[in-house]
Amino acid sequence: MKVAVIGAGAVGLFVAASLKQQGAEVALYLKNQQEQSLFENEGIYLYKKNQKTIITDIQMNPSNTKDFDGVIVCVKSYQVEQVLLDYKHVGHRHTNWLFLQNGMGHLEWIETMTSPTYVGVVEYGLLKEKEQKNRVSVKGEGRIKIAPFRGTSSAGKAEWESLFNQDVWTVLWRDDYQEMLESKLILNACINPLTALLHVRNGELVENGHYKQAMRSCFTEIIEALERSDREEKWVEVERLCKDTKENQSSMLTDLIHKRPLELDAIVGYILKRGETRGILMPTLQLVYTMLKGKQKALNKKS
Repeated sequence: MKVAVIGAGAVGLFVAASLKQQGAEVALYLKNQQEQSLFENEGIYLYKKNQKTIITDIQMNPSNTKDFDGVIVCVKSYQVEQVLLDYKHVGHRHTNWLFLQNGMGHLEWIETMTSPTYVGVVEYGLLKEKEQKNRVSVKGEGRIKIAPFRGTSSAGKAEWESLFNQDVWTVLWRDDYQEMLESKLILNACINPLTALLHVRNGELVENGHYKQAMRSCFTEIIEALERSDREEKWVEVERLCKDTKENQSSMLTDLIHKRPLELDAIVGYILKRGETRGILMPTLQLVYTMLKGKQKALNKKS
């Protein structure tokens, strides 16, 4: 199976390197010319379980774009719309597309897809080095979950299943994309914004009683907005993830530190809209959203 990976952030590098490591034919599409030269000259460094693997021979921005069996989009959620404009020529009408993003705000853009489309969530703890941009580290073992979204078939699923070698990574299939994405959304919305606002690692949200109370307030509003009936089960999952990843720095905090745009609208903004349509007041979540918007604006002014 010949695969194109779009995006060279932590997820994109991890996916491209892992696919190449297991023997797939991989092409990587990216905008940054300096990073392209770095990848071509030095390869991608994948750090996993205290081992370093150097991945080479990945095609960079190839001009022949029609013969891909699969395309995996690994950009931030707010970049999906532009990707669909810039890379609509990649693949053919039967090419399977897989979108790996946080949140659910990007769904409105991929609803227009005519090719077989899948969505997924990445539960690995990944970090792309700031200074050495060809290096990605697996800070926490996890899994990738995938579900069909539009125009899919059993044959398409079989192609993806044959691609992902379970000896290299853990990939799970789900039938209901809505449930899969919502479950990850609840975790992201409880943890990521507060860690970014408070500038703390995940574990402090349960270790500090005041932070935990704030997270519980956000959680209660999120559950109401999404009309969930599994409140206590989901709260247990939130607490467990904070404890299991207690030393991890959330992706939103990382983005804030590096003065990159935040995925606020795809995560928190999406939930606020859902709540608004039901007439639900969400004062805590709205405050966190507004303060993070202000914090990012202030940081960008300093740069």
